[in-house]
Amino acid sequence: VVDGWMVLALLVVASAGFVLCRRTIASGLLAFALLPCLALGLHWDLFGILSGSVLSILVLIAHRRNLVEEITHLLMRDNLPENPNSSPE
Repeated sequence: VVDGWMVLALLVVASAGFVLCRRTIASGLLAFALLPCLALGLHWDLFGILSGSVLSILVLIAHRRNLVEEITHLLMRDNLPENPNSSPE
């Protein structure tokens, strides 16, 4: 059974993450990381929240390399010079 409100909430979170960081992997992983919080907000039962938490943990563990790459990319993006043609002095 698919919960339409959960699908909508995940799409909203993933879309907001994409707008903020312009990376699809990072926004998708953010949506999965927030899955338990969304389940709480949608008043799921305890079994649904726990199974969503397990799913979220499994997805994040499976994509840990992608997660590290995305975090590194976001941190390095903040350290880039404003003018890419200028040389550091």
